[in-house]
Amino acid sequence: MKTLPILLLSIIFVFGCTQAVSETDFSQNNSNSNPSSNSNEKENENLNLTGNQYKEFSKTTYQQALQNNKIIFLEFHADWCPTCVVQKPVLVETFKEIPTDVAGIEVNYKDARTDADEEDLARKFGVSLQHTHIIIDSEENVLVRGIGQWNKAVILDKISFARDELGE
Repeated sequence: MKTLPILLLSIIFVFGCTQAVSETDFSQNNSNSNPSSNSNEKENENLNLTGNQYKEFSKTTYQQALQNNKIIFLEFHADWCPTCVVQKPVLVETFKEIPTDVAGIEVNYKDARTDADEEDLARKFGVSLQHTHIIIDSEENVLVRGIGQWNKAVILDKISFARDELGE
C-alpha cells in the first residue's frame, strides 16, 4: 500500500520531465558554422536592431537593445539541443508579430559558436541549461525566467506579463 503513492509520484515526475520535449523533433541541426567565426561578423549583421526581429547575440546588439528597448527576450540556445532546434522557428515567426519595444536575442550556450561574451551573459543570469528563456528590462532586471519549449501563445503571454511587471 505504501508503494502506490511512490509509484504515482514517480509517474508524475517522469511525465513532467518529458513533457517539455514530447513534441520535439530529434533531428540534428547540421549547420556548417565555423566554430572560430569571430564576433565582429555577428556585430556587423546586427547593427540595425529594430526590436521586432529575432537576432543572434553580439555584444553590440545586446548593448543596443539595452539602450533602445524596454524589454529584451534572451533565448539561450545550443545547436545540438533538440528542444532549441524546434524552438528557434517558433521564436522567429513570433517575433515578426511582436511590437518594436521588445528585442529577441539568441545567445549561444555551450556549443561550438559560443563566445566569451555569451559565456559571461549566461553566468550573469545564472543560466545552467540550454533552452532557457529570460526576459529582462533595460536595467537587466529579470522579469520572466523559464526553460523548455514555449509555443507562440506562451511567448506572447510571458511578454505581456513582463509588460505588466513594468507597468505598461
